[in-house]
Amino acid sequence: MERVNAKAPRGVKYVQEFARWMREKGFDDLQKTRRTCSMCLATHWESIQSWLKTLSPARRSSLNDVVNVWRAYRTHDRKPVSKGNDPGWRGRRMIDVSRATAAIDAVKREAPELPADVACNVAFAVMRALGVAVPRELLSRPVAVAVGLHAVG
Repeated sequence: MERVNAKAPRGVKYVQEFARWMREKGFDDLQKTRRTCSMCLATHWESIQSWLKTLSPARRSSLNDVVNVWRAYRTHDRKPVSKGNDPGWRGRRMIDVSRATAAIDAVKREAPELPADVACNVAFAVMRALGVAVPRELLSRPVAVAVGLHAVG
């Protein structure tokens, strides 16, 4: 970056200079993924060394490639992604058939011009937005018809 006066590792001059340097040092046949992982390992070397010491010998010996080491380290070091207020489908409260029917009836009262299947879809979307899981059996059309949720109106 210094040779081409680049502020970031991008641009035509940087790429050309980097390619020349790789040929000169004998790295021109190195795959891009391995090169990138190697550079990441070098950047985070001390924390990776500390992490490797916590692994069992069997696990350490299975990490015999720079790509494997980098991917395993990234997975270990990953922080959970916050999804706002949505607890995800596993953390949602389940709803029973009677509450689903009540929700659909409420949508029908507010918008009587909606067809029954649209009212059902709207009610389910609102329930999901509020963090309430709709049981799979209510989403399948034959069961929903059987319980009167998708009555043709």
